[in-house]
Amino acid sequence: MEDDEFNFYRIVKSEKNVAQPALKELFETLWNRKFPETPWKKDSNSVQLFEQEEQKYFQNSLDGLSNREKGRKRDIRNRLLSTFRGNQWENYEWDISKFVYALVHSKLFQLHQIDGSCMPISEHIVQIKVICNRTAHFTTATCDNANFQETLKTTGDHIKALELAQLNVSPYLEDLQRIQSQEKPVSGEKWWEMKTQFERLKSQQQIYEESQQQIYEESQQQIYEEREKRYTVVENLNEKLEGLKTEEELQMEGYSEEIKKAFDF
Repeated sequence: MEDDEFNFYRIVKSEKNVAQPALKELFETLWNRKFPETPWKKDSNSVQLFEQEEQKYFQNSLDGLSNREKGRKRDIRNRLLSTFRGNQWENYEWDISKFVYALVHSKLFQLHQIDGSCMPISEHIVQIKVICNRTAHFTTATCDNANFQETLKTTGDHIKALELAQLNVSPYLEDLQRIQSQEKPVSGEKWWEMKTQFERLKSQQQIYEESQQQIYEESQQQIYEEREKRYTVVENLNEKLEGLKTEEELQMEGYSEEIKKAFDF
């Protein structure tokens, strides 16, 4: 195994063995704080409870919106959920993307605490997923040393920020340090396992991003159509206004003529 391959192996390991468990513990901790009457049991029943609570929040977010806007939000949300909800989701076999959705995008938890860099904890969580996505887009299972060092440092910074939610991050940072200082070689079995994980990660990310792109394009088309409709309405109003001005001017001209005639001796 070459050094660049070993670096890549350790990045994948840091995501699977450090970042993902950290997000998992954070989610379960926040859930148990918010819903102490129904503690998280790490099974399909708990996932169903999450979906119910999320649905309540989503329905409340529709209050005051027009029927058209409600329909648009429902459509976008349903398309997003369809990209990752399946057996793994239902059985609580969640990866980083699913935990990020549950923690941030579901809006169930307050994650607005800001660290010294003025970044909210929610953004730190999203950035962990960004690192995972970047790894999935590597064209080869290799990583140069500079990129490796920067990736692990950045991952550590984002994990450390989770302590803003009163999570003990020390064990995860220690695990990350052990991965960073790990030495070659790794067994052929481990290398094959890592490559398999990488290919699975790329496949899952490609499906997710294709669905996300489709959702984005459709939402942009809806925005464009709505903008065109508003433009047409404004144009019609302007034409009516111009017509009223013309009519008023004609009336004023007629009124002026009557005045002239009245004083024309």
